[in-house]
Amino acid sequence: MARGDRAAANIFVNSLVGLTTIGQCRLCRDNRPLVMSHIIPAFVFRWQKRTGGPIRCTDNFNQRVQDGPKEPWLCLECEQVFSRHEQKFSSLMMEKIPLPVSAIQYGPWLNAFLASLAWRTYHFCREHGRGGDYSAIQAAKMEQAEEAWRRYLLGSNHSISEFPMFLIYFEKIEDHNLGDLPENWHRFQMRQITLDIAGSERTLMTYTKFGPFTALGMIQYRKREWEGVRVNAEGGRFPQKKLVLPRALLPFFAEKARMTADVQAQLSDKQKAKVSAEFERRILSGEADGHHLDAILADADTFGIDAVVKS
Repeated sequence: MARGDRAAANIFVNSLVGLTTIGQCRLCRDNRPLVMSHIIPAFVFRWQKRTGGPIRCTDNFNQRVQDGPKEPWLCLECEQVFSRHEQKFSSLMMEKIPLPVSAIQYGPWLNAFLASLAWRTYHFCREHGRGGDYSAIQAAKMEQAEEAWRRYLLGSNHSISEFPMFLIYFEKIEDHNLGDLPENWHRFQMRQITLDIAGSERTLMTYTKFGPFTALGMIQYRKREWEGVRVNAEGGRFPQKKLVLPRALLPFFAEKARMTADVQAQLSDKQKAKVSAEFERRILSGEADGHHLDAILADADTFGIDAVVKS
């Protein structure tokens, strides 16, 4: 094949797989054609649409969207590395929601999947000005964590024990003394999607929330405040029976839920009518997923029917 023919063929193939332009891949750091890569994997948004109906943009809740944000960060080879871990999580955990009573056995793929989420969340938040301001020491720790996660994902760093992956699975709270929880607590913790860099003077982490899963890439933390959330790099069982979280984490989760409620409150009357009609259609047709209904009913049971009806 002549050079011109090869170039034309490459352009055609690149267009089919979504390659955009030549640039430096942020993972392998080689100059290659780049693909538009999901920040939060596409299977999460497919799950949310399948189980709860159309999804909406948090920047403009009156606007429906088909997918989550993408960035031209990865070459095709590195994108495929991420995809292998995503397929495992999707089939072995996401598609099993609500998770069975018996814990799920996982392998090294779970740690790698969560590391990819932490790495993507870090880059997205730093590039888009999210996550706040931190001390020089914390900024240096973030750079160290990003490099450790990057090398681990490429296979050149066999351990990220200094910057481990934590995973939390949220279900209905049967009883609590947790103080002033927002009235959309279950709908947020069990259904919503968001990401951030969260921290205080002594704690710093990436925060990637997708459905009932909350993934944390730990950058700075005190081990004694956490139990039952760390993912074993070699494999293990999830979720663990005993779960201990820092009390300081609750206000952060609650604030995220309130922010989501504030955004949803901006829904126009026209769009509210569409949401109600779509929900009624899914109920009558049998399309409504039990997990979606469970989240709604959990808020109604915990906070009263007005918490659900008014929203």
